[in-house]
This record gives sequence, structure tokens and C-alpha cells, in this order.
Amino acid sequence: MRYKHYYTTLKTTTMLSKKLHDAINAQINAELWSAYLYLAMSLDAENKGYKGVANWFFVQFQEE
Repeated sequence: MRYKHYYTTLKTTTMLSKKLHDAINAQINAELWSAYLYLAMSLDAENKGYKGVANWFFVQFQEE
């Protein structure tokens, strides 16, 4: 028995409006910016010997 192979291509469709797409991208960028800011503050606090503060900032980084 021969098998026919069917190759389909996915049609790219936009399910979100441009306004919603832009808003989601802005939110993702804000979350990433915040995460890296918390990471930077965590490393700075750790270098200055503030281990508790460094840990708190690192936990915030992980939550972002």
C-alpha cells in the first residue's frame, strides 16, 4: 500500500489587532526591563555586602 504524503503550509493570519499586538509587546518589554533592573540592583547590593537586600531583589527578578 502506498502512502501519499500531504504537505500543508500554514497560512499566517493575524488574530490580534495591531493595537493589542503593540500593547502586548510593550508589556513584555516593560517586564523584561524591570527584571533586568532588579537583577542589576541585586548584583550591586551583593557587591556592597547587603546580602538580604540582594536576595530580595533577586527574588523580584525571578518573579518578573
